[in-house]
Amino acid sequence: MSATVLAHHPTGSHYICNPPVMNTDRDMIFLVDNKTVAGLELLTEGWTTDWKVYSKTDFVSYKKSVDGTILNVLLTEDKNYYDRFVLATNIAKRLNVLKKDDRIALFDAIVYGPEGEDDAPSF
Repeated sequence: MSATVLAHHPTGSHYICNPPVMNTDRDMIFLVDNKTVAGLELLTEGWTTDWKVYSKTDFVSYKKSVDGTILNVLLTEDKNYYDRFVLATNIAKRLNVLKKDDRIALFDAIVYGPEGEDDAPSF
């Protein structure tokens, strides 16, 4: 059994900021049909995770170092979450939001809505 990638999009400060942040990981969000199966496939390829699942966001992050660059993939099965995350990424990129705290506020507002997310990750 293998997971199907339904969509993917770059994100994170290296993608959003101009000039790009160079001393950071490279982030990509993936919409998959089964994040558990996708995660197990990544683990067999040497990726690692802390297995933290955020209560509202329902994603898991996996990391791997390739040629000295840390790659970070976010896996989600939630299309609404994925679409909001991509929207937040595109707005942040369009506005060239350079300050991390400002990116976090933007993502919180778009991805999590007015309730926010107490254990939301820092983007």
